[in-house]
Amino acid sequence: MLKFISTLLSIAMFAFIFTGCSGEHGPPMPVVKKTSAAKGTFKIDGVPPSAHMTDRMTTVVIKLYPKGRRIQPGDIIPTSDVAPDGTYQPSSFVQGDGIPAGEYVMCFEWLTRSFGGGYLLGPDRFKNNFNNPLDPEQAKYSIAVEEGKPVKLPDIDIKMADLVEKEASRFATPNTVSKVR
Repeated sequence: MLKFISTLLSIAMFAFIFTGCSGEHGPPMPVVKKTSAAKGTFKIDGVPPSAHMTDRMTTVVIKLYPKGRRIQPGDIIPTSDVAPDGTYQPSSFVQGDGIPAGEYVMCFEWLTRSFGGGYLLGPDRFKNNFNNPLDPEQAKYSIAVEEGKPVKLPDIDIKMADLVEKEASRFATPNTVSKVR
């Protein structure tokens, strides 16, 4: 009788383990939305950013935040580094895939890569003028993306002499690695 109960318990435990690992109770898989390819150009004082960069440790990063609302868990923030020739092509899920449908505010920062390139660090060389999606002035860099329709991103040309120092927003990249971790 004891052997029968032991066998029955083993079968029940085996069934419990395999039904518990079926994935039904685990974290939800991310939803990959359809994206529209998009490309634009970015200049600083009329030339690609690479003309202003004295080393390869700096980069201009563009991020697209949801327009007119707070960021919610699960929101996708399409991002792009600006290429040496000044082109940028946002990615949402894989490199260069584009942007899901929605309205976005474009924010950008000119940052430094940490030693080894693992982190991007401030201070923002654009003096925090373009890294706050909640700033009404930032709305001039807004885009609307419709599913399945081509997207023409704005050609941006930043005039460095026009920038005034602003306080870093909560969206600004930190100046030290310890704040990133």
